[in-house]
Amino acid sequence: MNHCFFFCRYKRIFSFGTLAVTTYNPTTLEITNQWLYDEFVSIKPSPRPPQGQDEFVIHIRSKRKNDTMRFSSDYTHEILSEALLHMHKFVDAKPDFMDFSGYKHDWSDRRIPVKLRVTAHSLQRLNSNCEVIAAYKYIRIKSIVKMQEYPGGFILEMGEQRRRHLLACEVRDDLIKLMRQMAGNYLGISIPVAKGEDTLEEFMQTRLGLCGRDEQLTSYAEFKVQKFSPRHIPSAKRLLCLSESCIIERDPATYAAICSRALKSVSFRVVCFC
Repeated sequence: MNHCFFFCRYKRIFSFGTLAVTTYNPTTLEITNQWLYDEFVSIKPSPRPPQGQDEFVIHIRSKRKNDTMRFSSDYTHEILSEALLHMHKFVDAKPDFMDFSGYKHDWSDRRIPVKLRVTAHSLQRLNSNCEVIAAYKYIRIKSIVKMQEYPGGFILEMGEQRRRHLLACEVRDDLIKLMRQMAGNYLGISIPVAKGEDTLEEFMQTRLGLCGRDEQLTSYAEFKVQKFSPRHIPSAKRLLCLSESCIIERDPATYAAICSRALKSVSFRVVCFC
């Protein structure tokens, strides 16, 4: 199971697996229902939910019957976002996305060519092999900030830490408009666009968000490590540093801070024995 959520009225745990969605009785943990992803017709926010409630509707088509179910949860947007990751498995699946050519401005001040894909649940970043190497979920985007004197540039402010990512696209306004449409249609949310604009200098000074102050980046322990990820094949050399409040990833050659995360945001660690 990947994620679990609680519902009201008939309380249920809603679980996403690799092949199906399963609901459980939270008291007995008995399975109360299960739907394969290839039985899903759609899952969308309710168009007219009762005031103060976040509801969503699932349409199912199976060999036995067609069914429509309505659910209510405090985690409706998270549930919708997770379910839409499996949208390509739905009945009569018609991928709803659009690709744009663009650039990613990285920590070392380089512009890296990328493909940007606007999907139902996120803005994805693809490499030259059309592999997804990063996904910016709409539910985690706190704000979109346009750039001054940086053609087609826009910043995504992500999560509670306000980590900032600078992307660029020749048809920036069309891309942003489509992102906001997708977020509204599929998740029932509105992505804010800031009124002001930022310069490149302002971005480079604030790209680490709320974890970029000097005291947060002053480490008391450092470890030489190898980083493995879809963006780093083969692995990349890094310094993994600990400060009083953050875990920091640095480049060994320049000592530049690549990423900084609050220690309180780390849920767990997994030790791999290879």
